[in-house]
Amino acid sequence: MNAFDGSPEYVAISADRGLATILTQTCDLVDQEQWLICPLLMIEGTGINEGNLFAGKYANLFGMRKHPRHFDAGYLDLGRCFPIRRDTVELKDRIASLTLSAQHALNDKLSETLTRVWGFGPRESVPATGKYRCVRCSNFFDVKNDIADFKEGSPFPDCPDCQKINKRAQWRLLRKHKKY
Repeated sequence: MNAFDGSPEYVAISADRGLATILTQTCDLVDQEQWLICPLLMIEGTGINEGNLFAGKYANLFGMRKHPRHFDAGYLDLGRCFPIRRDTVELKDRIASLTLSAQHALNDKLSETLTRVWGFGPRESVPATGKYRCVRCSNFFDVKNDIADFKEGSPFPDCPDCQKINKRAQWRLLRKHKKY
């Protein structure tokens, strides 16, 4: 903003300086004007069960294990991500990096927090004739998960494998394998 004769306008805000995780892909850090970060929050006094946190049982929380030199065990609340300007942080100030397996776990948790696989439940109306599969069952190696043909307007059935684990089916229309 430059409401004052072409001069920059500054706004004073209160802020806490603390530890955070950069969520922006590391291959993009130099070329990005802004980075997405998530503050590292301490577990103490929150009532968060550490066992459940590190087992991934909280929908939008990601557990960060204790670092031997820099921080105690904490967590990221992935619903509280913020953009920051790249020039507010120096890359040389980085104190730790996630292991490859932790990077994959964070990627999965971030995806689960910000997105969701959509499917149709039992008794919902089939929107288009075609081939469908229960996407919930695609997460398991011990389920056959056959392709089913459904006609537009008919109700989706229950998925017998989902019923075994007390879950609802998530029927999803399949596409032909091609670049889209």
